[in-house]
This record gives sequence, C-alpha cells and structure tokens, in this order.
Amino acid sequence: MANLKNIKLRMTSVQNTMHITKAMKMVAAAKMRHAEERIKNAKPYSERLHKVLLQVLQNNTNVNNPFLQNNSKSKKAILILYTTDRGLCGGLNNNLCRIVEKFIQEQDKQIELLIFGKKGKEFFQSKKEYTVYKTVTDVKDKDVQAKIRVAIETCLDLYEKEEIDAVYLASNSFKNVITHEQRIDTLLPIQVDEKTKEQESEVFLFEQSLEELLSKLLPEYAVNFAGTAGLSQMACEHAARMTAMDSATNNAMDMLDRLSLYYNRERQSAITTELTEIVSGAESV
Repeated sequence: MANLKNIKLRMTSVQNTMHITKAMKMVAAAKMRHAEERIKNAKPYSERLHKVLLQVLQNNTNVNNPFLQNNSKSKKAILILYTTDRGLCGGLNNNLCRIVEKFIQEQDKQIELLIFGKKGKEFFQSKKEYTVYKTVTDVKDKDVQAKIRVAIETCLDLYEKEEIDAVYLASNSFKNVITHEQRIDTLLPIQVDEKTKEQESEVFLFEQSLEELLSKLLPEYAVNFAGTAGLSQMACEHAARMTAMDSATNNAMDMLDRLSLYYNRERQSAITTELTEIVSGAESV
C-alpha cells in the first residue's frame, strides 16, 4: 500500500505540473500574438524610412558622413546581443550565444558585448576571455524600444567619436512559430544594399540639405533597425516558450499515462496478494 501511495503522490505532482505548463503555453501564445501585431504595425514605418534613405543615397553617391564610413583609427567594436531575461524557451539563447562566441573568436579586433537579457549575461560573464561593456536586464515588453534607443544612441556617439570602428547586432529573427533564424548584422557603418537601390522607383523631393537629412535619417535608421530586431526577438522568445511548454505538457501527459498503468498493475497485484492470503487462511482453518 505504501508503494501505491507514492505512485498516487507522483501522479498528483505530474498533474499539477501539467496544469502549470498548459497555463504558461496559453500566456506565451497570447504574448506571441501581441508581439506579431507589434511587428506588423512597425513594418510600414520601417519600409518607408528605408526607401527614403535609399533615395537620398542613390542621388548622392559621394556622401561624406561618419556613419557611412569605416573608422580606421580604432580596432575595437561593440556587439549588441539580444537574449531573454527568463528561461523555459528551449535552446533559443544558447544557440545564439554560441554563434556570437564563434563570431568573436574569428575577428581580429577587440569586441565588447552590450547584452540585453539575463541569459546572455550569465553565458558570457562567467568567461574571462570576453569583455562585457554593459548589460540591460529586467526590461518589460513595453519598455524595450526605449531601452534599445538609449543603447543605440550610445553606440552612435562612440562611433562618431571614432572610439569604435563597428557595431554589430546579434538577435533571433522571427519567421514563424517553429522557425527562428540566428542573425549577426552590421549596424555601423550603415551599409546599403545595391540591389535594393536599383529596385526603388519612388522619387522623393527634399527641402533640407544633404547633411541635415543624413544627420537625422542615419541615426533614426540605426535605431529603427535595432528596434525592429528587438520586436522580432520578443516574438521568438514567446514562440519558443510556447513550443517548449507544449512539449512539456505532452511529456507530462505521457508520464501520467505510464504512471496510471503502473498504479493499476500494482493495485491489481496487491488485490491478488490479499485474495491469496484470504484463501490460504480459509483453507487452513
């Protein structure tokens, strides 16, 4: 009977865990849908900003702006890494951190890390060969864009002063619920895709001078690029957590089925033993 009681307690524990994972899956699904909606709402502005910048650069091939030129005075760069504050989202953080680790090892310059999220901080702070410039943790979803803007403006200032020669951005790019792409993009110097330039057909007329336009457009483009990547990272986090909790729920159900079968076998065995003892006692009387 003691064994049956232990099995029953184990079954209750698994059931409670399954209720928690189901709830977490539903919460993650709701947050993922909200994150997808934010990406959708941000897309028109990003596309328009991109088109305007391409039009300006297409009509002015000899542009002299620090954010478009390589800094030769410095051999140091900053890599902005997006990770999560919370776990239970599969290998989302570790996969990206390993790619970043390999990327840093392949570079011939000093790279300092500006990390968003506790998981990236925990991964790199324990390794002495990597330098962490700054960490940003415990950021709520509604405050992500503001925190990203502050970080990018800091990097823009360092780049303009020629204290660094590049800024990279590492994040997970949201494709769909199952597919996430690990990316490392060059944020500074800002690079223009020539193929994209040739495909642009809209014509914009500007009243401001070229210098004034670029002084506003280029920093805003960098902030917007990083902010859009941040929204995509959030969607990846919630999608990965939803998938992980769904898998955990299914595993709990399978475990509960096995425990139920084992419980019934043990219970039947106990009943058989009791019947045997009763029959043996009756025969001996």
